[in-house]
Amino acid sequence: MNHVNIARNTKMLVDMQSNVTKILVTSRPGSEEKTVFETGDILFIHDSLVEIERTRFPGTIIVYTRLSPTKAYRLLVGRTTSYILRIVPDFGFKKSVLITQKISPKKIYIRCETRGTTKDICKETNKILTNIEGIEITTKKNSEIVFHIETVYEQKFFSVMPKDCDSISKTISSVQLKRNCLEFMRKIEKMVGGGAPHGSGGWI
Repeated sequence: MNHVNIARNTKMLVDMQSNVTKILVTSRPGSEEKTVFETGDILFIHDSLVEIERTRFPGTIIVYTRLSPTKAYRLLVGRTTSYILRIVPDFGFKKSVLITQKISPKKIYIRCETRGTTKDICKETNKILTNIEGIEITTKKNSEIVFHIETVYEQKFFSVMPKDCDSISKTISSVQLKRNCLEFMRKIEKMVGGGAPHGSGGWI
């Protein structure tokens, strides 16, 4: 566990490293430290520079890694974990919209959770997606794909995944769902490349 780097100045880290991927990880309040080490133990083997930040919000953790968002997701979901509740890899806004345009089916639910910011980003994203031809914005129950929007103060996370792919408990309890989630990540890797969202590997 000693190899996990706890981010001290993550804003500087992101500014200096344009190819850093951000991942939002949630846990039960009070389990943050165990979640940090559980997450770090999985990713460290593949990225020895991984850094993890505990935020001011209970159960909310941010991971910074040089792995692509899709690979980091596959590594975390591919392992049995005890403390992680949700995983939301940041694809970036432009890439998330591009993926939404290219994928099928098109019944989309917008999940927006803001921490330390207003809900304006939810309304703006809803307006943009509503104007894209072929996309039907619907309820979570009727959706097949979820467009995730998460904020932690100025940090923004955008992601597109099949419904329930962000939930560790759901992917653990359903082999078919887990298979579908992992296959979706492989599919969008081919679609947009495997680099970090703001780096040179195909992500914007």
